[in-house]
Amino acid sequence: MNLSTQMKKEALAKIKQSKLYVSIARCVASLDSSSSKLHQSLKRILIKWSEDPQFSELYWEDLPDTEKKDANTRDCLFQRLLTLKKQTEQTLKIVEKEESKEDQFNPQDLKKQQNALETHFMILDLINDIERNLRRYYDINVSEQVIDLTKFLNLPLAQAYPKVLKEFCVDSASMKNFKGQYEHHYSNSIQSNLNQQTSQRILRELGELSTSLPVFETNSIFVRYDKQRMDVMKALITGSRFTPYAHGAFIFDLYIPDQYPKGPPLCNLETTGNGTVRFNPNLYHCGKVCLSLLGTWSGTSVENWNPKHSTLLQVLVSIQSIIMTDRVYYNEPGYERQNRPDLNTGYCNIVRYANVKFAMIEALKNPAPWFKDVIQLHFYLKKDMILTDVQKWIDNAKTSKAKYEELVNGHNHQFSQMFSKPLAYHEKLSEAFKELKALFPKLDVNVDRSIRTYSVNHSKKAILQFEEVEEIDIDTRVEKTEKIDVSYDEKVQQRAIDLNDEKVTNRWSRYIGAMGIEAVQKQANAQICLFGLNAVGLEIAKNIILSGVKRFTICDGKKVTAEDIAGQFYLNEDDIGKNRAKACLHKLQALNQYVVVDFVEVSLENCYTSIPKAIAGYSVIIACEGSQAAQIALNDHSRKTGSYFISATAYGHFSRVFCDFGENFKVLDKTGEEYQDMVIQSISNDKSGLVTLLDGSKHNLQDGDEVTISQVVESNEESKKNSINGTQHKVKVADKSSFYIGDTTVFKKYSHNGVVRPLKQSVSLSFQPLSQLATKYKTLPPFDQTISSSDWNFLPRVMPMHVAFQKLDWFVGRYGRLPQAWSDNDANAFIDEVTNELWVQFPDQWNDIQSSDSNKNLMKRILQTFAYTCTGVFPPLAAFIGGVAAQEAIKAITKKYMPINQFFYYETSEIVSSLNMSQIRNEAKNLNQDRDLALRICIGDELLEKLSATRLFMVGAGAIGCELLKNFAMLSLGSGNSKGKEGRIYLTDPDVIENSNLNRQFLFREKHIREPKSTTAAAIAVSMNRKLKDHIKPLVEKVHDQTESIFSNNFFESLDVVANALDNINARRYVDSRCVRARRPLLESGTLGPKGHVQVIVPFKTESYGSQQDPQEDNEIPYCTLKMFPEETLHCVEWARDKFNKMFTQKPRSFEKVLTDAKTYEDLVSQDHKILAEAHRFLKNWPKDFGDCITWARNKFEKFFV
Repeated sequence: MNLSTQMKKEALAKIKQSKLYVSIARCVASLDSSSSKLHQSLKRILIKWSEDPQFSELYWEDLPDTEKKDANTRDCLFQRLLTLKKQTEQTLKIVEKEESKEDQFNPQDLKKQQNALETHFMILDLINDIERNLRRYYDINVSEQVIDLTKFLNLPLAQAYPKVLKEFCVDSASMKNFKGQYEHHYSNSIQSNLNQQTSQRILRELGELSTSLPVFETNSIFVRYDKQRMDVMKALITGSRFTPYAHGAFIFDLYIPDQYPKGPPLCNLETTGNGTVRFNPNLYHCGKVCLSLLGTWSGTSVENWNPKHSTLLQVLVSIQSIIMTDRVYYNEPGYERQNRPDLNTGYCNIVRYANVKFAMIEALKNPAPWFKDVIQLHFYLKKDMILTDVQKWIDNAKTSKAKYEELVNGHNHQFSQMFSKPLAYHEKLSEAFKELKALFPKLDVNVDRSIRTYSVNHSKKAILQFEEVEEIDIDTRVEKTEKIDVSYDEKVQQRAIDLNDEKVTNRWSRYIGAMGIEAVQKQANAQICLFGLNAVGLEIAKNIILSGVKRFTICDGKKVTAEDIAGQFYLNEDDIGKNRAKACLHKLQALNQYVVVDFVEVSLENCYTSIPKAIAGYSVIIACEGSQAAQIALNDHSRKTGSYFISATAYGHFSRVFCDFGENFKVLDKTGEEYQDMVIQSISNDKSGLVTLLDGSKHNLQDGDEVTISQVVESNEESKKNSINGTQHKVKVADKSSFYIGDTTVFKKYSHNGVVRPLKQSVSLSFQPLSQLATKYKTLPPFDQTISSSDWNFLPRVMPMHVAFQKLDWFVGRYGRLPQAWSDNDANAFIDEVTNELWVQFPDQWNDIQSSDSNKNLMKRILQTFAYTCTGVFPPLAAFIGGVAAQEAIKAITKKYMPINQFFYYETSEIVSSLNMSQIRNEAKNLNQDRDLALRICIGDELLEKLSATRLFMVGAGAIGCELLKNFAMLSLGSGNSKGKEGRIYLTDPDVIENSNLNRQFLFREKHIREPKSTTAAAIAVSMNRKLKDHIKPLVEKVHDQTESIFSNNFFESLDVVANALDNINARRYVDSRCVRARRPLLESGTLGPKGHVQVIVPFKTESYGSQQDPQEDNEIPYCTLKMFPEETLHCVEWARDKFNKMFTQKPRSFEKVLTDAKTYEDLVSQDHKILAEAHRFLKNWPKDFGDCITWARNKFEKFFV
């Protein structure tokens, strides 16, 4: 929503007065740290401010007095950015200087190296963008000043430490002694000349280190490289506060071997007290560092060194954050899950004492020449914090419950023997503390360095001088996802669905609006049992649990395999070997705390001959796997126990849904439509009785529907005839605005006016069980009319599928398995059996298929692809069938909408029909055992590679957006690289998560309320498929004409496809117009209550979304638009209506009901206390005269608008 000038001024004043501006000013220095959690959000705020002529004033505001201590260091936000820019430019100059020492570098290599320094250039680009934006509004003059770093020493520690020591972060130093020999652990390895490839990589990483190493008062890292050999390095890591290594200066020797970066660097700890102390199970007496990244310990593929992604920065930060922690004892391999706090305390005590002795006292007495200035400044600035923390160690030592045996004694025998005596640790630490304290006053901290700062003069331009907004790099607007909590609670507090509870009705508001309160109440009392939590089963479970039932039971006895991961979004590689349902149970429960989700560890295939008695009392039983015999047995059991039965299965590209709702199932509402009154224009007085509606009106009637007619003004000429008012009629549709009601000559003649209202009709359906249908030969099975009437290739497509599903049992019974992926032998055997059965069961249909070559070819493709891919999983098909089956379960419970009667088949074999099947057959002989295994069976390596390199832009992260993003994640879309092209998913949504979103936007949970939808959805998608990390780019920008500088033509042209997930027609049309302009495909989809549509728009092949106008519905405005973005007059009117209704209708009626239901005082006090309190407050504040009304209205105005 665009803010008015006055509102901007008020917001600007509040920002200046609040801590937000102070916090942002303090954090500017961390912009050069890519690991900073504020990095992305800071960039977005700073860019936003610079783009606006009013908010840009924040760049020139003097920082509050609390920010600095003396006048010489006063500055503004723009000055801080300018200082950071100069520092970055200086770093680049240093790197270029180091490059010039290497004779083998040619100009082309130098250019490649400069392009590789992405971090530095990103900072420069950001600051340049801000400066460019500001120069649109201001004339800016910069003057240079030189300031001695000593002036910063008196600042508060949190400010002084990074400001002073950031200048010492990365530097060069000679590491040779007076004899010309290297004083380095790896001196014997420093022989051959540094090769060009390694030099380039080191230069790039030095640039990264200079901006990304942590330099904070709580923890820091410094690096020195030899002046003659960049591959010879040393690092000083200060231990993080609140760990046993806190504040100590630990020095490591680093060497970059020739094979780098194919292999890791070499690293050795030099701070070991001359080999007397083992600081950690992974930091040996000899200095050896055990770390998967270094190849000195075997880890997973993700933990080991990766030539493409691993860096020196990762090694150094990993040592500080993974090894040097307070869980010292548990760092021993295999001890991670032990519960021995006493032994961990003992190990930590040894580390604390050795830290003070060797990493503090020894470091101060004999500082390493390469880090002498850093060590002195470090201890000078932090001396008070160090003394405070060590004193706490001493105080705690008196009550320390530590043991110095077993592993602790084995690693540090000398110290274990020393500290085993009572209070020995306390005494030794106290002695060391006195020695340390005596050293601090002797510190020499003359900082022989200065920095250049810049003062800025500015004056605002006239409005007419403002320049056009330039294109903005969209990657600078990408949000960080690390702050989003994607974990799941193991236990969720379960609650019952109470539709009288305001929280419940708020959460289900949209669903109640679509289904009706009676239908939702039926669901709240329903219980569902599902067998088989495969890809389809998980989709069904997710959909039904979200929509809300009383209880949802999962029966599954299978373990997770690699094939499961491709389609089951709640599973990952870590779950292999676990029970499928057990691994997902807490995640499914997190979808809806109002549903009891439980599980039974049993498979249908193992229990169908004797189905447990516990499987009773369920409203619906669903089977997602199991043989034909097992599903027949479960279907018969369902009939005996009075449950409705649904079978929903998918094999590769093929799926089937079967419904059996009993012999007399009554549908109470066929369409679910809320019928509207229609105004009559005329009624003919004849045998047909043509009713014509008012010009412009349309009906949605079908032949056989019933209507009532009322409010007709009739002629008085035939007073003896009956009136048509109040009569009911069956209709026969004439066209969209007229219909026949039969003989009207028996009624008075029509004069004018009149209203017609459709009536809801119930329909009785009779279903047959699978056991009966399996034995009926030469009789066409009951296929649902949805497919039999709309599929022109119904016979050659569906009939072979119907038999193929039946004959899978035969194949498994004969070979003990399903047909192998892309096996010609298995496929031929399967096809022969299916075609023989098809000829025997359905001879008439067989003859029809054989009468046409196109029919025969289609049947062959169907059966061949079925056999090739039935062991695979195609996630979009699983999602589709999961949605269909869940919908059928809701129909069974609510008796609303027409159910599938009875078989429904759907297949997607056209996806592989154009692929190189010979190539896929060869690939199938050696399939990679990764998360995409089951998907690769369905689409092959080539198509999977294309998907992984796709660049997609998705607009909207609501209900449709969540489903789309989940499907994209399961397809590994945009998660990789191919032929130099990097896959990406850009996702934008300006909305935040509300409570009412949670019953349909399944990626979000209660803990995410008020978080950005796009950022949260992106984080959850990465948790579903780790390959998406760094490939999914969430934004919070609105896509409209005012953000074309961000979503530019170049951006749209760089995409492969765009997906709309919007609930706003104007926004959809706008995105469509941008796709037309950029000639990019668009996947357009939308829902309205129970209705939905999908439109695939391909340039030069199909019409665009804007080519057609959506039918006008009831002008329903999405709740999130109404609450968050009321940008049109109609939205504001609806918002006011909503408030008016709550204040003057809903609340008075609810309070009136309280009084009506309370016959006695006991009845009154037994009601909900919250409602009683609201009623009391309502009556207490009831206006007694007109003056009270004015006061009440003014208070509301202040609340809503001020």
